[in-house]
Amino acid sequence: MPALRSKYVRRLSLLTVLAVILRVATGDAALVDRAELKDAGLMRAWTAQAPIDNYRGGGVTAIVHRGVVYALTTRGQLRAFDGETGATLWTNRVGDPRRRSLGPAISDTRDGVRVCLTNGSNVYKIDANTGAVLKVVSTPGAPGAPPAIAGKRMFVPLVDGRVIGAPLTEETLISWNYKSVGEIFASPVPVKDSVLWTTSQGFLYAASADGSVRYRFRGAAPLVGPPAVDEVAYLPTTTGLLYAIDPENGRQLWRASVGDDVQMPAVVAAGVAYVGSTAPALHAYDAADGRPLWSIDGVNQFVSSSGDRVYAVGPDGRLAMVNIASEGGEARWISRLNARAITNTESDRLYLVSDSGLIQCLHEESLTSARRHDGAPAPQADNDAKNETTEEPRESDPFEDDADEQPIDDDPFADEPNDAEDDPFATDDSIDEPEDDGFGDFGADEDDPFADPF
Repeated sequence: MPALRSKYVRRLSLLTVLAVILRVATGDAALVDRAELKDAGLMRAWTAQAPIDNYRGGGVTAIVHRGVVYALTTRGQLRAFDGETGATLWTNRVGDPRRRSLGPAISDTRDGVRVCLTNGSNVYKIDANTGAVLKVVSTPGAPGAPPAIAGKRMFVPLVDGRVIGAPLTEETLISWNYKSVGEIFASPVPVKDSVLWTTSQGFLYAASADGSVRYRFRGAAPLVGPPAVDEVAYLPTTTGLLYAIDPENGRQLWRASVGDDVQMPAVVAAGVAYVGSTAPALHAYDAADGRPLWSIDGVNQFVSSSGDRVYAVGPDGRLAMVNIASEGGEARWISRLNARAITNTESDRLYLVSDSGLIQCLHEESLTSARRHDGAPAPQADNDAKNETTEEPRESDPFEDDADEQPIDDDPFADEPNDAEDDPFATDDSIDEPEDDGFGDFGADEDDPFADPF
């Protein structure tokens, strides 16, 4: 057995070195050319590296919330970056790296901002300021997406269409279970003390924090979720209709026709609702009344906006700058990206993430500080040591050793608090499991007092 393990370790070391070389090569390719940026009046503010596991691989997804970029790998590595400087705010590895992680999702709660994600059949509630795990819940089925928090419950969507309302406090002891029509693959969206979610059958549901389902909305065709919410919920249909729904009562406020099929959720930013169609084309509507503003061919994903400019990406990876000051909009192609755009509805900053975990922030040369659409100044991190920057944007090797950051989990041979998680010879029994969450057996759907009344 020792000889077998030694052989395994040598092979693992070689694979790790090869993976690092590949990451460096793909990372360089992911950087947008500086000359192309300058020609478009843009500059790169910073680059940073999400903690991809060298020997396990996997992808990375990222979101932006209140000026912070949260990046999660499929192996459960979660890292928060300052959106203005790229400084690492904290890092944590969540759950079992052998199980796939989904997320991250964000909920604004009365106790602060919370990051939610899934790892296997477990869901996690995490403090967005520190990265500390606050709550772990084991679900009675496969989660279809990360949960959302409303009131004193964490609402977990399961693939089979059930939504579980897991209690977060001791005084809320009763778990809640509701069976939707269709499957669920998108996170619920918290709206005040309620949550909204959509299903594969095209329904929009709304539930109060106490677990009562308030309404169910169905469009003329299946809805594409999750909804984009900015006091109003915006939902396109697969056939190209855009609905504006009052999230309080499910009443339709207005409806507009895109004219082409839609497969992507809507986005709302700075009073404009954006819908990308399969044409491809990006359509902009006045969020207040549904009045068409402009439409640009060749792109279908909103990235960010700044004053009279909107940045968008096409299905072929080309980044475009749309001058909305021109009548009907006028597009200018900037570059073909080897990275995915992170939708940013909060400010002008453009964030990109590559398959190798390289994150880069771009902005217009004249906007040295983020232009936030809510008028608030860009948030600053509390940790001064983490926010030290030079006068010029840092563009050193994004794969350099982060020895000064704790905790770092990229070294496959480092000692871990729980060696069982990384030991390829360990059994599943050695992995820590969450404490009993009080769900118990839910039983058949016909015994569910919250079964779909429709």
